[in-house]
Parts: sequence; structure tokens; C-alpha cells
Amino acid sequence: MTTVFEGDILHVIPMEKGIIITYCEDRSSTQITAAFKMISFETGKVTNVAKNIYQLSKFGSDYKSFCTQVDNYFTCKTLPLPSEKLMVMELNGTLKLLDTDSTLLWTGSLTYKNAPPSSLALFENKLWACYPEHNVLIRYNINTMREELRIGGGANSPIMQPTDIYIKGNYGYVCNTGTMQILRLNLTDYTLSVFKEFTKPVKQYLEVDGYRFAVTEDSVLLLP
Repeated sequence: MTTVFEGDILHVIPMEKGIIITYCEDRSSTQITAAFKMISFETGKVTNVAKNIYQLSKFGSDYKSFCTQVDNYFTCKTLPLPSEKLMVMELNGTLKLLDTDSTLLWTGSLTYKNAPPSSLALFENKLWACYPEHNVLIRYNINTMREELRIGGGANSPIMQPTDIYIKGNYGYVCNTGTMQILRLNLTDYTLSVFKEFTKPVKQYLEVDGYRFAVTEDSVLLLP
């Protein structure tokens, strides 16, 4: 694997023909100052980008309207839906369903035992959520938002501090920070296997245009 960026990494989002790396430029006891770098797959160069490019990649062309509907455009997670609507998860676990024109259609909570999820992913009409505080993955029906399936959570749970789930095909790739692994979850029979092992916890995994990236606290890694 190759290190493509080092720093105080916050998260990575995909963009057209590249990725945007959000990192902490300055940190104090009360606040952080975030900055944004773009890696272009066409040139291979790492360049600075402005906040609006980050917002455009995260919310779409009408990003200014969408940003007014969220508590914090930076800390929230976004999940595009097949209907072209956008699901937003706030840091406290509040969910918001936004229409294509950013109108708020529905809001609710996705906390589990008073803890918010750290990541969301969609598979067919199922919503998967990671709960690192309780070592569990939960599947919800996206139409009813009712819990349907729970993986892990027990005393001998193979799921340990899951921070992120990324879905590709029939598999979910779970960043299992408690074991410094990425696990691969078969979404048809729910079996787990080890996808990759690392020497430090991986907090995010994503694939963009055929490139695979693992994100740690201090680096963005390009996987072979």
C-alpha cells in the first residue's frame, strides 16, 4: 500500500475523478481549523481546494441550499439515495431526509442505547449503521426505519469499535478499529471475513473510480 497523504486526517469524500481529503490544519482545546486537499486521478497532483468545492462534492450543485438544512455541513454525513433525495446524519444521530430541492421531508433519530452511529450505508432498501460505542452493526428498513438485524454487540462480538461501513456489490467493508482490520461482510448470508489487516486502526474505507483507499488518523493509504 502507498501513502498518498499524511496529516491530521478528519475524513475523505469522493469527487469527480478524484477525492477530497479533509484534515485539521490547526487544533486547540476548544476548536479545530479544517482545510481541504484534492487528489486528482487525472494528474496525480495534490492541491488545495476551497470550502465550496468540498460542499459541492458533498451536497451537489445546490449545496448552498442544502447547507442551510443541516446543523453543521462539516460534521454531518451524507448518503445519496437512488431517488436522488439525500439522507443526512448529524453528529448526534439525527437523520434528515432532504428532497432534490433541499426541502426537509422527514427527520428522526437513529441512536442505539443513547449512542449515535458513526457511519451509514445503503444496500437495496436496507440502511446499515455502525455503532462503535456498542460494538454492533444494525440493519434498518429504510421505508419504516425499523431495526431488522443486529450483528455483534455481545461479549464475544467480532465487531469491535466499527467506525465505518462501505458497501460495494453484495459486500460491506467494515472498519473494525478495535482489531485494526477491515472486515468484509457478506450481505446475503451475513458471514464475516478479514479483508485487510493493518498496523494501526483504519477509520474509513472507500472506493472511487477503481481506486481503493484506507484512511487512518494520520494518513490516506492507496491499497493495491
